[in-house]
Amino acid sequence: VPPDSGVPPDSGVPPDSGFSNLALLVDGVDERMTVTDNAALTCTLQMTVSVWVRASVQTATDLICGKTAGSTQKEWALQQDSATDEYRIVLGTSTSNHCETTTANAAVGTYQHVCVQYDGAQSTNATRARIWVNGSEQTLSCAGTIPSVLVDSSANLTCGSTSNGAQFFNGYVDEFFYRCALVSCVTLYNSGVPTDVSGLSPLGWW
Repeated sequence: VPPDSGVPPDSGVPPDSGFSNLALLVDGVDERMTVTDNAALTCTLQMTVSVWVRASVQTATDLICGKTAGSTQKEWALQQDSATDEYRIVLGTSTSNHCETTTANAAVGTYQHVCVQYDGAQSTNATRARIWVNGSEQTLSCAGTIPSVLVDSSANLTCGSTSNGAQFFNGYVDEFFYRCALVSCVTLYNSGVPTDVSGLSPLGWW
């Protein structure tokens, strides 16, 4: 998103203050970023996902980023739920296994930093899945059972929709960070200023 593209300076992340002036813009209809499936992209025991996101509209349960496709090929999905205005992380092979924020965090028209940690070594839903929004850890409401191990699937890693073309997100996705380890979400938030995180050894950073 170049500085003259219409992103307002009060949108949460001024267009001239971040690490990059470029972001992925998806239209909520048929656009997404795809990284072809690879075994190295499966985080079985621990995972950190970090992303700056700005929704243009909310239409349904929209996928921000994830590794999921259809009813059988599921690993994880970070979603924005328009019905409750919450951020949700789905983990494992069933959409019934998820945790979401509880204070209507998901905003429209404003950049927010969303960070998720998954730690299968923990013993409860609340400790296996954790979400930070703008550097603050959130209270979560969980359903089902967050698994202790994430099973490899053939789904591609995507931002903007599922790998099979559903749950299209409408808005901006930026500075997507992905690593199979626990990384401080406060560090990734960096006091609200996107920065170079290559030194944190991500599997990918877009």
